[in-house]
Amino acid sequence: MDMFSRKLLIPFIFLFCSNAIADGHKHVVKMLNMGQEGPMVFEPSYIKIKKGDIVVFEMTDKGHNAASITFPTGGPEFDTQYAPSTEVKFDVEGIYFYKCTPHAIMGMAGFIEVGNTSNKDEMKVAVDKFESGVMMPNAKGRMLKAFEANVK
Repeated sequence: MDMFSRKLLIPFIFLFCSNAIADGHKHVVKMLNMGQEGPMVFEPSYIKIKKGDIVVFEMTDKGHNAASITFPTGGPEFDTQYAPSTEVKFDVEGIYFYKCTPHAIMGMAGFIEVGNTSNKDEMKVAVDKFESGVMMPNAKGRMLKAFEANVK
């Protein structure tokens, strides 16, 4: 390779590597009919990630979505629209609370904690409101328990 080609190649290598680093780490959340915590769950139901990381929502079982309930100001509002796999990047710190729209009454919801959490009080109100609409006795309280176990 001649000197001119090398000079052209170096910026492209740097650009490629810097984009790969900037993309953040990917975390997978599965949408399941039955999981370790019971029926109609996201696994994991509570995930802690870093600012800039990506969550991949995988519809392992059909008929599920992941839709924002409450999220930090400026954070992404999302709805996976029953897609087999959807990636969401989280650049705003705080706690995100989401649900499966058709299965919310069965307690199907989850949390994403990004970096420092400044919206704990707002989130607690949202969790209490969500729990009041859960109709399955074995799922009632599941999100409150996950929230209290993970948010310090």
